[in-house]
Amino acid sequence: MSISNLLSYFNPLSYFPFKAILEKPLLVEYEELKEPRWLCESEEISIIRNGEDLNCLVVDFITRKKLRQFHIEKNGSTADEMIAYIKIRRVPKREDNGNIDFLIGCKSVLDHEVLITKDQWAVTMVKMGSSKFCPSSWKGHAVLLIEKMENKNYHMLKAHLIEGSGKGIGEVVLERGIEDGYLEHLKERFGPLGKGKKTDTWSISANKIQKMIDNIEEEISMQNRGAVGHIFNMWGRDSWFSRPKKILGKLYNPDNCYTWDREKLEIAGIVLQSDRDIIISSPKAKIDLTKLASKAAVYVAVIGIFDHPIAVTEWLHNKIGKRAWRALSSLRNDTCNIDGKTFDNVVAKTTAYIDETELNTTVNVEKVVILVKIKNGICCVDITEDIKSYIYECIKPEFDTDEGAHYDSGSSWDYDYDI
Repeated sequence: MSISNLLSYFNPLSYFPFKAILEKPLLVEYEELKEPRWLCESEEISIIRNGEDLNCLVVDFITRKKLRQFHIEKNGSTADEMIAYIKIRRVPKREDNGNIDFLIGCKSVLDHEVLITKDQWAVTMVKMGSSKFCPSSWKGHAVLLIEKMENKNYHMLKAHLIEGSGKGIGEVVLERGIEDGYLEHLKERFGPLGKGKKTDTWSISANKIQKMIDNIEEEISMQNRGAVGHIFNMWGRDSWFSRPKKILGKLYNPDNCYTWDREKLEIAGIVLQSDRDIIISSPKAKIDLTKLASKAAVYVAVIGIFDHPIAVTEWLHNKIGKRAWRALSSLRNDTCNIDGKTFDNVVAKTTAYIDETELNTTVNVEKVVILVKIKNGICCVDITEDIKSYIYECIKPEFDTDEGAHYDSGSSWDYDYDI
């Protein structure tokens, strides 16, 4: 299938009101369809039917407890027609009252488990090898592919930094659409879509990704006016060979394609792991889901103990065994508010408190499980005891004296985190 045909496939059909409602009786005897099936805030949503009657069934993904079901209004369509339409054109959204609303949207072209709507877009950092699209990429060329839904239509944008005509001056590029054969080339580099690809697709709110796009467009506007949009250095800003450059009294950090991508992703709330490189920060070395460098930092909010979330990225990476993985948020969105401050990339939250007596100190933590997507499905990682041990380590200096209270640290916490 050509790229043009592929993208036209995702243009939604004409819109009509479609919502799960409560007025009809629940289905007692039913067939549960294997697909479509969605994961929404730790709840699994599937479609059940009895003849021509269709309902949504909502199940707790971890406990498998059936939570509720809602009738689906078919609006004159048959059950089979409605199932086919939902499967391709609709994505679920959980409302505040627990009801399920099906929004118009489509699946990501790059990761079929990521859903694109007018409110939720996606961005993927891919690595291009030497080809007609990128003829001189000896260490790979990093590109951001942005997927969004506007006016009920799917669009893909391509953003990247290349070496400009001026010495040391970069050229920022933002293109609407991609060339025929572009994604096919990525498939050759990463394997079939969704199977063994060495890149990640992040599902982010449209507002955050738009801020990233605005920043990219501002750099393009500056270079079009003859000003400096961005400085280019093939080593990247993390290299020991890279130094800031002063132009007309202003200091610029030089980037290569990868470090520029990483900086733009941070505007959208995606914070990747970074460290100093002796020679070069290359896409070939960094863009690989089995490596921590390509992992967006994820956090857990511990309400009652810390005034901001704790990072669990490195711990998850080691516990899962350095396989390709992505943490899925169990919250309504990817942000969390603590004491009036908003934090990004929070995938779960728990409550905790410290119970002190004259003889000992006990840490109590509400159970917290992180859902993690791996190649063959989704696994549940219980980090309750680990968070408890981490809290003990944080309070240890207060009680680590001969006369102070004693505590049992429980399971070990082997990794260092900022708090």
